[in-house]
Amino acid sequence: MRKLPYIVVFTLVMVLLFLAGCHDTFNECLSGKGATVTERVGLYPFGNVTVYDNLELTLTQDSEYMVQITAGENIIPMLGINIKNNTLVLRNESSCPMLKDPWKPIKVVVTAPQVDTLTIKSHVGVFTLLPIRQDAFLIRVNESAAKVQMEVDCQKLFIENISGTADIAISGRAYRSHCLHAGFGRLDLTQLHSVYMNLGAQSRNDCRVRGGDDYFFVTLRDIGNVYYTNDPQHIELFLESSGQLIKSNE
Repeated sequence: MRKLPYIVVFTLVMVLLFLAGCHDTFNECLSGKGATVTERVGLYPFGNVTVYDNLELTLTQDSEYMVQITAGENIIPMLGINIKNNTLVLRNESSCPMLKDPWKPIKVVVTAPQVDTLTIKSHVGVFTLLPIRQDAFLIRVNESAAKVQMEVDCQKLFIENISGTADIAISGRAYRSHCLHAGFGRLDLTQLHSVYMNLGAQSRNDCRVRGGDDYFFVTLRDIGNVYYTNDPQHIELFLESSGQLIKSNE
């Protein structure tokens, strides 16, 4: 029976902590987005970008490192803009679900001379205004439902569609393209011109690509089909599932 007061005190403390957390969330939701404003923030150098939540990212290239945010004035202080281990990490850190609604995106423009790796974990969209021009570029999509529309001009392009239902369309040019397609969304590389392409398809969903003009190496590891639109000089196919490599006339 002596333990009863301690149990009561512990329960009251936990209830108070829970109510305090709810109070903060309630205040954030009650304050609303506020008037839409645009803010520009200069940044220290970084080499990679990771984006989360309902942030709609546009990636641009210039000599400066900068992020431009267009959102409600009450939301902007809740955004996490941090550089960790050479990676710019962008998050919506609000605890209010209404302020993280993917149907109401927060527009973010990131400018840098070069981004080596772009990791997409957001649920809105990722775009480019002009082709990303650099030697090597990795686009990694993981646990995302974003709409990804990007144009590139690279020597080496790496695409990793790991998981999620993202709708991905990459266009432009890459001398060598390496792509892993394991997500459940759409992958469209029909407007990506490569000399060499290496495609590993291990998705239950189909994908559409333009094979490498000189060499097209394909590995099929699941039931999803690969449709290709051009006439590569050399095709090498490894079948490890019932998926098929199909020439498309579209």
